[in-house]
Amino acid sequence: MPPIYGLYQPFVPAIIYLFLGTSRQNTIGPEAANALMIRQAVDKFVEAHGEPDNVELRIAAALTLSIIQGIFLLVLGLLRLGFVDSIFSRPLIHTFIMAVAVVIMTEQFDSLLGIITPPDVPDIAKDRFVSTITHLGDTNVYTLAVSMTALAFLLMFTVFRRKYPNNAPLRIFPAILVVVVVGTVVSWQCDLPSFHVKILGNVTTTVLQPQAPLMSASDFFSLAGSAVVVSIVGFVETMAVVKTYSARHKYPVSSNRELVALGVANLIGGFFNSYSAFGSLTR
Repeated sequence: MPPIYGLYQPFVPAIIYLFLGTSRQNTIGPEAANALMIRQAVDKFVEAHGEPDNVELRIAAALTLSIIQGIFLLVLGLLRLGFVDSIFSRPLIHTFIMAVAVVIMTEQFDSLLGIITPPDVPDIAKDRFVSTITHLGDTNVYTLAVSMTALAFLLMFTVFRRKYPNNAPLRIFPAILVVVVVGTVVSWQCDLPSFHVKILGNVTTTVLQPQAPLMSASDFFSLAGSAVVVSIVGFVETMAVVKTYSARHKYPVSSNRELVALGVANLIGGFFNSYSAFGSLTR
């Protein structure tokens, strides 16, 4: 999907959750585990249609998944089935999130080194990692320098934040935003693309207007299975975050109201160019 959808994604759902959610600290938005599952579902869908490179079809499938998830979660909430989050143990969810993190890290390894993966390599984490290892000699030193500098800063900041948990400036300091802003300025001033460093480039934007993704009823039902799985995983992870904050700050929360909040947020968000939005343990 075009990068701009990463910015569309948390906008409308976050505003809706602000009014309907029971957690005072939780925010919903992009989530790594769900993004990986959505990509797999969308890949399967577009391949079944014989159009793996059709960007518009990919966008429509992702937005349709969000709408289906919204309907599913809303129905669960109205039926007061919030106990669903107790079906999966916390260690299982944490293990799943860790596995997703390893997969994502493996898939980004070539990008961190500036290595171009040959087109004949399957888009599978294991195959991409093996290909990257065999092409280490093609590493772009400029891309590597940018990657390592950004990672070193973020890791250093994380260490300091854990070492000084009561330091207010450290708690509110937007480290990731600083990396993005500084990286953008450095790319602009040093003309990094001239050194074969890949950048995002121009991003086209449009005004958010409600519109339904153009999908048939058969397409809707073919995506339903994947939507249910993504919904459950997203809800369970969201509740892990919600319950952590409620225990820390000592206030009650309702899993049924969280289902309704997430359902409405994803249902309406799907009509505003937003794919699935949930809470995140890492965020």
